[in-house]
Amino acid sequence: MLNFQLKLTRMKICKIYKKYKTMPKLQLHMFKVAGVALMICENIKKPINKDLVVSTCLIHDIGNVVKFDFQSKYFPDSWFAPQGRGYWKKIKREFIKKYGSKDYLANYLIAKELKIPQDGLKIIKSMKLRNMIKIYKSNNFNLKICEYSDLRVKPNGVCSLKERLDEGFSRYNLNHKLKSEKMKTLVRYIYKLEKQIFKYCKIKPEDITENKIKSYLNQLKNFEVKTQATNGQAQEK
Repeated sequence: MLNFQLKLTRMKICKIYKKYKTMPKLQLHMFKVAGVALMICENIKKPINKDLVVSTCLIHDIGNVVKFDFQSKYFPDSWFAPQGRGYWKKIKREFIKKYGSKDYLANYLIAKELKIPQDGLKIIKSMKLRNMIKIYKSNNFNLKICEYSDLRVKPNGVCSLKERLDEGFSRYNLNHKLKSEKMKTLVRYIYKLEKQIFKYCKIKPEDITENKIKSYLNQLKNFEVKTQATNGQAQEK
């Protein structure tokens, strides 16, 4: 029986973004999510895998172009500069053809295509609002930090949890669902997740600001994401 062994390699995030034609504003969003995560990782007293958390945050929304509403008032022309809306509409059609129209599936398929290690794939697959209760009850702090960090960055930058939820519900026209028991429960667990994480941190949620995260951006632009590659030699087993 032949056994192809896997080895870890690294790929610069800037090359990944170029390969997958990631729009600059979406890149910036993921850089800021990774910045929030890195700040938490540097100040938490729980054992975590910082490299895994940062890598996952840097690619967690890489397929989001498939869900972009190019007519939305939340995304002015500057969001699509310098190529313009027409170019990104074309990229959206290409991505939907290859990865489907569901953003969470596109993100997962691209991460899998990149051969991201299994721990990262599992986190990306779990990062959904509807999984919030499971995330809160999980023992996986790497997952908790990734999910929470994404909840601290809206299209215009780093913000409080309340600001992010208000913006998200408004942008996706979900305000009418806020009165439902299911949504109330999810929101309650989002705030419980914040308390759960910062119980073990040397910083407070309000210490995470747009200005403080900016200091992380330059180092993140040179970050190398771990991927798995099959070495060229098969070993008989």
